Amino acid sequence: MSEFLTLLISEKHRMTRVIGYYLSMPGDTSHKPYGKKPSIKILQLEVIPADEYFSEHLKIQEGEPVNALERIRYVNEEPIQFEIAYLPWYKTLALNKHGCETSLYKLLETQFSLKINKTIENLELFIADQEAAEKLHISVGDPCFMLDTFAYLLDGSIIEYSKTIYRGDMAHFVIERNY
Repeated sequence: MSEFLTLLISEKHRMTRVIGYYLSMPGDTSHKPYGKKPSIKILQLEVIPADEYFSEHLKIQEGEPVNALERIRYVNEEPIQFEIAYLPWYKTLALNKHGCETSLYKLLETQFSLKINKTIENLELFIADQEAAEKLHISVGDPCFMLDTFAYLLDGSIIEYSKTIYRGDMAHFVIERNY
């Protein structure tokens, strides 16, 4: 039986937001009784200069340093999602690989005193390209979901832009609408 990553989405007055994840990651023991072992593997953490694209998305100047974090999330050693997150370097100077092996948002709050206030997310279908296929152990052309996320702090400034690809055969989304 497949493991499922369930994304809970709420829509109210045409404003859509993610309200939580059914699958949790390290630090949450809710899957241990069910024999599920969530984990995160850091592929790369590097500082890159912001090009025009990241300058626009992160609301910083071109050339400013950006932390680029690539990681894969697993359940029972099976890859379920591939993520690339970009964070303004001046707000996350001491970001390190070891710290990124758990919830990034919890790390930002505990290590950097940066509390996420809201996220804006765009979910769309995606056909696996070569990179996604290699990272997620699927075939090129397999259906996936792609989630673009913009995370904002309490002061309204952006702290993260990320692109996450979920395996289509292991993702399940629940949409709740309140009117």
